[in-house]
Amino acid sequence: YFLKVFFWSWTYSHSNTVGVGSAIFVALGYHLFVVLSICLAAYQANRMPTTWEIANGAAVFCIALLHETLADRELADFKKRKTGGLLQYGYHSICRHPNYFFNTFSFPCIALMSGSYPVFALWVFVQVFWAHAQSGVALETYMASKYGAEWESYCKSVPFFFPKFGDLINVLIFKHVGVKSTESTKMN
Repeated sequence: YFLKVFFWSWTYSHSNTVGVGSAIFVALGYHLFVVLSICLAAYQANRMPTTWEIANGAAVFCIALLHETLADRELADFKKRKTGGLLQYGYHSICRHPNYFFNTFSFPCIALMSGSYPVFALWVFVQVFWAHAQSGVALETYMASKYGAEWESYCKSVPFFFPKFGDLINVLIFKHVGVKSTESTKMN
């Protein structure tokens, strides 16, 4: 996971403004805090996590990491084609920041595997807050200045962070994979 984040910081940035300092902070500082908080949670839980906690935490972690990676890849492929405009198909047709959405589940699920529900809840809050208060806001501002009216129209039809339930189910069963048309791409 650490390597995926470090690689993302250098290659998939939406705004191409991720500098060395930001990459080091995200890849080392932030993730070191994650690991330490989860280790502390496991120690403080003073019990072995149940099979249910381990299995569900691991399953959701793997599914979320897969979809986050695929959403990042979709963005990278779109940027390589240099067709201009906005990416509005596939993962980006269900919410404006699918990689942030799927990243929300990584750390909480590791905490769940440790058996610590308070740290699980803390990390859900931290991840959602981070997307809404820091990264998402900066990216939204950048995209609005770059794409103007096209971005405004996109924002009216695609949610910021939380996809609609039906769209999320379609993602989880890979119904959207391979959709590369900018025509009516909203999944029903």
